[in-house]
Order: sequence, then structure tokens, then C-alpha cells
Amino acid sequence: MSDLHAELNRHNGESKKGMLTTRDVARIFDVHPTTIRRWCEQGKIKAYRTGPGGARMFKREDIAVAYLDRSIRHCLKNI
Repeated sequence: MSDLHAELNRHNGESKKGMLTTRDVARIFDVHPTTIRRWCEQGKIKAYRTGPGGARMFKREDIAVAYLDRSIRHCLKNI
């Protein structure tokens, strides 16, 4: 997995409000953007829809919590 702190502080691809795009979140989790969309549909990650096209945007705090939760579950699975 990539370094969460570095990824959350990147400015590449972020909106002016500090929200992250699906692509940004996929880079953080080191997965394909389609996986992020599926996790949203499953309720694993909270997304906010923008505009008429409904692009998904993510709050940094929500992604940090989801990343930590996933990391902890992965560690516990290997014990």
C-alpha cells in the first residue's frame, strides 16, 4: 500500500475544496478506480456526488478512516 500521509497531502487531482477524486482514492489504496466505485456502492467508503453528472468526490477524513480500517483488518487477518 502507498504512504497514506503523502497521498492525502498531494495536490495533484484535488478540487479547490480539498476533496479527492475517485482516481486519487484509487492511488491511495493501490487499486483500480472501478474497485473504489464498487466499495462506494457497498457502503465501504462514503462518497459525495457533485453536479448533474454525479462525479464522486471524497473527504480526506473519510478516506483516512477507511484506509486505517482496511489496514487494521488486513493486519488482524494475518495474526
